[in-house]
Amino acid sequence: MRRRCRPARVITAAPIAGRPVTGAQSGAGPLSPRFDTALVLSADLHRRQVRKGSQTPYLAHLLAVAGLVLEQGGSEDEAIAGLLHDAVEDQGGPPTLARIRSTFGDRVTTTAL
Repeated sequence: MRRRCRPARVITAAPIAGRPVTGAQSGAGPLSPRFDTALVLSADLHRRQVRKGSQTPYLAHLLAVAGLVLEQGGSEDEAIAGLLHDAVEDQGGPPTLARIRSTFGDRVTTTAL
C-alpha cells in the first residue's frame, strides 16, 4: 500500500500553546492508565510494521513522537494522539477511527488526524 505524503512538521524547542518548557511545568506530569491503553493499542495496530528502508519497528517512531510532545509540554491527550497519529491511515481506516473515538474521545481523535 502506498502512503500519501503529509506536509513536513517542524519540531522546535518552542513551548506548545504558550506553556513554558521548564522544570515541573513541562510535560503532562504523571500519565494515567489512558496513556497505557493508547500505548498497547498502538503497539497492537503497528506490530508488523517497520520503518521504510530499515528493520526498525514502526512503534519506535510513534514513541518518539509521543516523547517529543511530552518533553515540549504537551498534554496527555496530545501524547496519546502522537501514539495514534498513523493508526487510521495505516491500520484499518473507519473502524480504527471509530475505535479511537470511542476509547479516547473527540479531542484525541481530532488531534490524531
